[in-house]
Amino acid sequence: MSHWAFLAKRGSMFYLLLALLYEDLVAGRMDQLQYEENIVLLALDHDRLKAEESQAEHAKSAA
Repeated sequence: MSHWAFLAKRGSMFYLLLALLYEDLVAGRMDQLQYEENIVLLALDHDRLKAEESQAEHAKSAA
């Protein structure tokens, strides 16, 4: 099983996207600055999605 398939099977889209960004960096499809900017954007998206998920769980348990 490939590394990417393992990550996808675990259900962790964040780590899959992180690995794909790294693959783009080492393959020369993006430079270091683009890589760093994309990592920050990915982390911000991940935090936002986790916060929304947490709020939905709290709303569901309060109902």
